[in-house]
Amino acid sequence: MPEKNIAAETLNTRTVTEESIAKILMRARHECTAIPLIDVLSEQDIAFGYQVQKAVIELNQQAGNALIGWKVALSSQPALDRFALQAPIYAPLFAANRLSGPLTQDQVIAPKIESEILFVLGKDLSGKDVSDDEILAAIAWMAPAIEVADCRLQGWKFDIPHFVSDNAAAGFYQVGTMMPFDAQVLEQSGCPCLLETDRTSEVGAAVNVLGGPLGSVVCMIKGILTLFGEVKAGQHFLSGSLTKPVDMVSGHTYLLHLLDQTVVLQYQSVIGNVMTDKFDKGLATRKAVLGAEYVDNSINQATHFTRPLQQLVTEYCWGDIWQRTGLEQRERSLINLAMISALNRPHELALHVRGAVNNGVTVAEIREVLLQVAIYCGVPASIDAFRTAGSVLKEMGLDLDAPDLA
Repeated sequence: MPEKNIAAETLNTRTVTEESIAKILMRARHECTAIPLIDVLSEQDIAFGYQVQKAVIELNQQAGNALIGWKVALSSQPALDRFALQAPIYAPLFAANRLSGPLTQDQVIAPKIESEILFVLGKDLSGKDVSDDEILAAIAWMAPAIEVADCRLQGWKFDIPHFVSDNAAAGFYQVGTMMPFDAQVLEQSGCPCLLETDRTSEVGAAVNVLGGPLGSVVCMIKGILTLFGEVKAGQHFLSGSLTKPVDMVSGHTYLLHLLDQTVVLQYQSVIGNVMTDKFDKGLATRKAVLGAEYVDNSINQATHFTRPLQQLVTEYCWGDIWQRTGLEQRERSLINLAMISALNRPHELALHVRGAVNNGVTVAEIREVLLQVAIYCGVPASIDAFRTAGSVLKEMGLDLDAPDLA
């Protein structure tokens, strides 16, 4: 994989430059492939990480991806304490980070969703001596926003040099309707918010951000002025999450209720294609039969190598054949048990034993199918199938010595 080859070269030579690290992380972003930690980067400090950010800015600008703002990360006291930091981490936002429609799975690696308040400057600021009042006077607009944090490092495991270099996991963000900046509205309301899907919800408030959104954005702008020298009119500032970060699940729609607005973000399951009715129906049926957790994991963990198969299976197997009316779903499950046993595919058999039970097939019926496998497909195939099915049924808490099995 190209990004790993570059990292390996860096390790082998024991040399590291800001630009080389920036290129590794940008390629990981472009190819949506997480990379392992780079030992020589772990040996660096926060200052080096910010130098990598400067290289990232230069490389993006060379590619026509304009710098449009900044974000804060690790903006709560527990987060700072975890990494023994005295101040949050800051990172640039680029034009490509701002969403104008749904988020699709080919755009991210391991996304987490956060609730934010976004501020927009009305005039330029520069220098290290800008006062709090001058910063507040320079803010022109505010809006609720959803941030999608997305780490380029495997398993979201990082040290601070990697985190800073990785643009503080800056991924994407979606903005609600801009409204004139009003500090009193924020201070008096406490910024209560609700981030929800059809399954889960997270409640948040200003107290979850160190200094609140206003204190956070003031500190952020001061920090960026110290590090980078200037901020510009029109730039966006994401001020820290009001809710705890939540792992995103493809196929879900996220709703943020904040500042009397609702910001909507769809996270689509289809990779690189428009969702079809077949895919929607197939995804729902696949989850109902095999379990939502298994299906979500299969889709979320897919790579560029396996994603076309996930789409094919979901759309044409579950969205076409399983939708036909000629057989009931429980009958299709019985047929699957027989065919998969004959093919000697134990992993898939275990999956479809669970699916058969979900479709109303009894333990006695599963036994009868596997007995018939012995006659028509061979005793060894039946023995292996009984072994796999028995293990799964026990895990599901079903009685393998029930009276109707005698």
